Amino acid sequence: MIIKIILFLNVIVITFLYRYLNKYFKKKYTKDENIICKYNLHIKQALHKNVILKSPNIIPLNIYQTYETLNLPGVMKEAHTILKSQNPEFMVHLYDDTMRREFIKTNFNTDVLKAYDTLIPGAFRADLWRYCIIYIKGGIYLDIKFIIDSNTNLKLIDFVDKEYFVRDFPGPNREFMYNALMISKPKNKIYLKCIDQIIENTQNKYTKECLNITGPGVLATSIYNNIDICQNIDLKSLKLQGRRNIDTHIVYNNKKFLIKHKGRAYYKEIKKSNSNYSTLYKNKQVYN
Repeated sequence: MIIKIILFLNVIVITFLYRYLNKYFKKKYTKDENIICKYNLHIKQALHKNVILKSPNIIPLNIYQTYETLNLPGVMKEAHTILKSQNPEFMVHLYDDTMRREFIKTNFNTDVLKAYDTLIPGAFRADLWRYCIIYIKGGIYLDIKFIIDSNTNLKLIDFVDKEYFVRDFPGPNREFMYNALMISKPKNKIYLKCIDQIIENTQNKYTKECLNITGPGVLATSIYNNIDICQNIDLKSLKLQGRRNIDTHIVYNNKKFLIKHKGRAYYKEIKKSNSNYSTLYKNKQVYN
């Protein structure tokens, strides 16, 4: 009986000492993650590295758009305003014809400026300028008629992880690349190839095919002839879809992403401006 009592007292004493000493010597850790991480440098570095790898933004957060004047017609003004509200992470820059020419004059040689001045359709001049500004600045060029579809969760900020081109509808003999949306780092040589081709076209007064003067044909040729420098560019995810010009839209992995804001009204505004490039092309008013 005495032995049982002694054993019982020993258990009580040991339990008491364990609880007391554990409470006394136990380190009190803060719940602050940064302080916890500093006790393990490897964990902190690993967490930091993981965050960087998760969202490597390589595209400058600038969106470039253009029209012949800064006094935008109603539908274009609406689209421009909506796009800015949809993409608050970006600076949205609007250039008119005078600003485009000044940018080319400041950043390129006289051959490029002469090509710009030789072209008559505003859309053709805008094509040349968009290649120039994306080559120098990088970022996103987007035609002023587009806004993000309200039924998608996608935003342009989701496309700053790499460079993208948009697959256009096929041409008569080959595919085109849609130049209404271009996402690029600065100094992408594809755009320099486009600029050089437009210089050559203006010097030779090329008129064989409308979209091969400055537009999707030029971009496609520059890509396909230099495919070796496009290995890290996404050429497949973004595509142009739709049956009629007024409702064509850009899809990402076959899900609608960018749509034309009030497409029918937009093209009526273009028609009123008497600057439609296809009409000028048919009338052989391409070069000065």
